[in-house]
Amino acid sequence: MRDVGPRRQPAASQPSGTGGRRRAGTQPRRLTSAEAAALRARPWPALPWWLWAAVALSVVAAAVVAVALLRRATPERITVPLGARRSPPAAGRTHDVGAARASALEPSATGRFTSVDAGCLRLAGVRLAGTPAEVETLRAAAGKLCALRSVGGIDQARTALRGAHAVVAFAAFERTGNESTALLAPQAGLALGQARAAVLVNRKFAGAVPERTAVLLAHEGAHLQPPGDRDVPVTAAQELAARRVELAACDQLFRGRGGPEPNRGCSDARELLALGEARALAALRAAGYR
Repeated sequence: MRDVGPRRQPAASQPSGTGGRRRAGTQPRRLTSAEAAALRARPWPALPWWLWAAVALSVVAAAVVAVALLRRATPERITVPLGARRSPPAAGRTHDVGAARASALEPSATGRFTSVDAGCLRLAGVRLAGTPAEVETLRAAAGKLCALRSVGGIDQARTALRGAHAVVAFAAFERTGNESTALLAPQAGLALGQARAAVLVNRKFAGAVPERTAVLLAHEGAHLQPPGDRDVPVTAAQELAARRVELAACDQLFRGRGGPEPNRGCSDARELLALGEARALAALRAAGYR
């Protein structure tokens, strides 16, 4: 008898109707056009008016909070009056920064720090002191200041820095909110050499882009120009003039479009000058300027 192989077992029957299990791999039945139209025509449940009002109010509140967070001022800017965001002068300095340490200008700095010329004709005679990395930043900043257009008192500030044979260095300030100060009289513990003035820049700018130091050189240079009496503290009028020079430098160095972020002092100077001369002078005098 011929062997025809094992017989195929009959498939188990599937229960019919809605209660049965669908065979694996089968697709659900497509809706007819009439069924699809009926689903689309079915009305959505109506929500109460107060729920819609709550949703609308929540969206508006979220938008207001988001805008407030984006425009929120730092705690320091909230608590410090506009005229006092640069400390008034004291002890022969354009701005009272408290105890300041400029390691590159200490008598023991010889051999441990570098001292070079600014490297551009408009600042000929200006000396830069610090570590090799600090001097590189200062030299780049001096180059930025030299390259600025001679508008808004910038050329006079460069001339004053050059005439004072100023020495520039980074320093640690006790009052850290200040960005810079200039020494208008000899200071104990600092070796200025032939310099008749020193510009100290907050050490936090040592690792920043040179544009941020350049605007501070413009500000302090404005304080060094005549007719200034080294024995008389910086007046409100002189500080306002320095802010004007600083803002002129800011406007040239910080142009947006992906460029470096401007110093806080740039926005402070803009706000102060926007008050008008009379109100700006009053704000500075209220902060302690004469």
